[in-house]
Amino acid sequence: MFSVRFPWNFDSPYKSLSIVEFWRRWHITLSQFLRGYLYIPLGGNRRGERRHYLNLFLTMVIGGFWHGAAWTFLIWGAWHGVLLLINHAFRQGLTISQTVLWRAVTWALTFGATVIGWVFFRATTIGGALAMLKAMFIGGGATASATVLDVDFLSLLTLATLVALFAPNARQLTEAIEAERFDPRLAGAAFGSLVLVIIISKAFMHESPFLYFNF
Repeated sequence: MFSVRFPWNFDSPYKSLSIVEFWRRWHITLSQFLRGYLYIPLGGNRRGERRHYLNLFLTMVIGGFWHGAAWTFLIWGAWHGVLLLINHAFRQGLTISQTVLWRAVTWALTFGATVIGWVFFRATTIGGALAMLKAMFIGGGATASATVLDVDFLSLLTLATLVALFAPNARQLTEAIEAERFDPRLAGAAFGSLVLVIIISKAFMHESPFLYFNF
């Protein structure tokens, strides 16, 4: 609205079919920062394969530490570092298929691995993260809740999944409007309605403290 253009920071990351693609879509400005100020100064991929993998891993570990001085953040960074190493090694030794089944499998693996990482990212302690993972994969425990089986919850989760996977994101909508493939008046009405829904929702939500307050 003010003729100021910011870089796109997210590009439907949950549509990613690999961890490499995820980090090209998730928090893009942070990824560019880590690449330009950590990965490349460490040597990037210019010093052999082993050093390349080490640089990738160190970059992600430091990126985890950047979010906060806690073991959970370090584990989250190390988790993504290991995933990136596996992804790069896997791509070098296998011809990637583009079949629907293969894309579905790679999406499920990527999404599942990302969710496991988020458990450590949001947990306050390692014990809490492990308890949540146990509840996720084994069941039982205090972290398991009957509301997970609620029909309304599952319906909302299904709707959110469909929107995340198949609906156009902000970048795609903006490009469509600028190319006049989408009525700007309709887009304005849709955007205004969305803002109204967010404002009403926030009024009834419990506010969590700013993530980087103690950084």
